[in-house]
Amino acid sequence: MIWFALAESALTTARTLDYDDVPVRVIDPEHLVVLAFQAGGHKRRERALDRNRSTPVSPDLIASKEAWHRHQASLPIREKVRILLLLQRQDLPLLAKQRPLRAWEKPWPVEP
Repeated sequence: MIWFALAESALTTARTLDYDDVPVRVIDPEHLVVLAFQAGGHKRRERALDRNRSTPVSPDLIASKEAWHRHQASLPIREKVRILLLLQRQDLPLLAKQRPLRAWEKPWPVEP
């Protein structure tokens, strides 16, 4: 569930930029580094470390993100499921535009 909380944080704090008159959501470098570490793989970790060295991360920002993640981890299961369903509603339509959804990627027909 931590990964989902991190992904939600990345999405909610993403900025919208204009790219050739197309609005594009951009995740901040701190989230990209942590997501790359969590995704695993030697090359991803190397790139994440290189990225972090070139743009130092504020200790205050790290502390605030750690506090946010501790709070998210302490949420009741019902709230975590609500967040998961919200992420499904946001992300799966984008994925479905690129390719057919796999059986396990279909939205859950539930309401928290």
